[in-house]
Amino acid sequence: HIAGDAHYGNGKRYYEANVVPTDLLLKCIEEVSPQTRFVLASSVGAQDFPRVGSAKLHNETTKPVPRSDYGRSKLNAEQIVKSSGVDYSIARLGMIIGREMRLDSHVAVLLKITSSPLVRRFISLFRGVLPLVHVDDVADALLLLADNRTPSDIYLVVSKNLSVKTIVNLPHAVRGGSGVIGLGVFAGIFPAKFGTAMSPVMNFDSARI
Repeated sequence: HIAGDAHYGNGKRYYEANVVPTDLLLKCIEEVSPQTRFVLASSVGAQDFPRVGSAKLHNETTKPVPRSDYGRSKLNAEQIVKSSGVDYSIARLGMIIGREMRLDSHVAVLLKITSSPLVRRFISLFRGVLPLVHVDDVADALLLLADNRTPSDIYLVVSKNLSVKTIVNLPHAVRGGSGVIGLGVFAGIFPAKFGTAMSPVMNFDSARI
């Protein structure tokens, strides 16, 4: 199940887009084909990062603290799947990147606002880390999780945790590395696409998948 509203933000629409369809699909499966393996494409937004910064490496056992209605809707959908009784796999996807990624995605917006050398140097100061996953890896992971031999559980799907400094400088052939300023405690008051650049907490362990 990969349908839904993938735009990070707030609003009542997320419940209708991400929770209701999941519930309806599960009810259909329980009635028509209860032996079917149900694979839900969720998001690291269901876990998110706390308002107080930390360099902690997150895994599937880390307590979710979604900061948005988007994240809460994803977590709600996960809970419905887990309590349904059907065989399932839940893929918490990192920030998806690829040749045709959405122009309003976190990474695309970050690259756009740092096209200016001055802004890029400023953003490079922050010690943010983002959990990236290439769209090809997402496809491979979903196919793997559709295999009934995979235990019913939640799986983080992240190709690499990459520093914001490295990401914004990649298109300009400038040396990356980590920033020098950690503002995790303040990141929560900024818009999500800017706040994540300042938090060092978006660091996820995808070893299980």
